[in-house]
Amino acid sequence: MDIPAALRWILLACALISLFLAVRALRAALRAAPGARTEPWLDTTDHAVSAFLSAGLALPGEHWGLSLGGLGCLGVVLAWRGVRAVRGRRANPDAA
Repeated sequence: MDIPAALRWILLACALISLFLAVRALRAALRAAPGARTEPWLDTTDHAVSAFLSAGLALPGEHWGLSLGGLGCLGVVLAWRGVRAVRGRRANPDAA
């Protein structure tokens, strides 16, 4: 499959933005209190893996392994966030 050059540049820009957001989230994760570190680290991982996914699609040639690996890791991170959200709602039913 051939991705047009304009879309490659857009994906590369998205990868750079995700990388910038990962650095910002990393700073927040390092400053987090010991009891509230999981969510900032999930934010950091989410942005970093999204950068790999976008970069894998933007690079010319056969870099589908990078994209598929990023997609698999992103699925794990999003599933972990979903489990935490469900468990949080069950533990505190008053919070909406």
